[in-house]
Amino acid sequence: MKLKSTTPKTALKPAAISAPADIGSDAAQLVELNRAAGDSLRQNILQLLARESFAVLELCRVLDVSQSALSHHLKLLLSAGLLTRRREGTSLFYRRALHHETHPDLLRGLFASIDRLPAASSQQQAIASIHAERRSRSQAFFSANAEALTEQSTLISDPETYAEAADELLRQAACDHGHALEVGPGEGQLLSLLANRFERVTGIDSAKAMLDRAEQRIGNTPNVRLQLRDFAELPARRVFDAVAAAMVLHHQPSPLAFLQQAFSVLRPGGVLILVELCRHDQEWVKTACGDFWLGFEPDELMHWGERAGFDMPASQYLTQNNGFQVQLHAFAKPLL
Repeated sequence: MKLKSTTPKTALKPAAISAPADIGSDAAQLVELNRAAGDSLRQNILQLLARESFAVLELCRVLDVSQSALSHHLKLLLSAGLLTRRREGTSLFYRRALHHETHPDLLRGLFASIDRLPAASSQQQAIASIHAERRSRSQAFFSANAEALTEQSTLISDPETYAEAADELLRQAACDHGHALEVGPGEGQLLSLLANRFERVTGIDSAKAMLDRAEQRIGNTPNVRLQLRDFAELPARRVFDAVAAAMVLHHQPSPLAFLQQAFSVLRPGGVLILVELCRHDQEWVKTACGDFWLGFEPDELMHWGERAGFDMPASQYLTQNNGFQVQLHAFAKPLL
């Protein structure tokens, strides 16, 4: 059967490496890594997974290949240490490896070369469609479940606690003036603290039911305004001195795209305060809270923050309810 593919014609061609009979384990891994990377479709997979994670069926859709053929290529990439995977509910999501135990320099060089290959416009359109579907599911959940979310969130983390920790990170960053934006203000705990620190504060959410919850706390606070808007659709104008997102990223269709958007709306020297769950395996939150991702490893967030252009952050970690851990990071946008 002939497979259809929209893979760019340009592809890297690693030098051929033969494996002698008495090859050592490190050299054998090097051979496997080069063989795995020496295929145009697999290079395309690695290019796509540089930015975010996809499930198998999503990758089939983007690449326009069959599931059986794709599974073969994913297996080779996993075996070579070029990919990792993790379970999110009932689905396995694949992402590019952040490091390689025995050949880290080769991995970085290989990925840098792959990222310079041209991307097919049809694939970008398919990815945009997948993002739109993910975003639509999230918005529908919050519109329908705003009342129940307060009770569910108390099983995970106390918003008052992490709001105070986020405010402390802002104090340490000397970020206490100008215009602040909170994405997804929830019940308004952090929004209230931001109002005491900044001259102007804007809270945005794409679900009106959630904004109504925040308004109950904020009331007529004169320097706070709430807007029904999608953060991804804000124009890339550098107007904010701080952006705060608490328990928001695990609902996003593309975490990296979210961080890149935050970077684009921050003024130079501005700070992104990110409050997120650490990686966990409590799948009930997908149904009860509408979570798309089961938290994140800190190195994932560091990697995405660096790709978005931020300096490495100041961080805190909090132990919360029922085995959950919360991580807080203050990502600074460089002055230049």
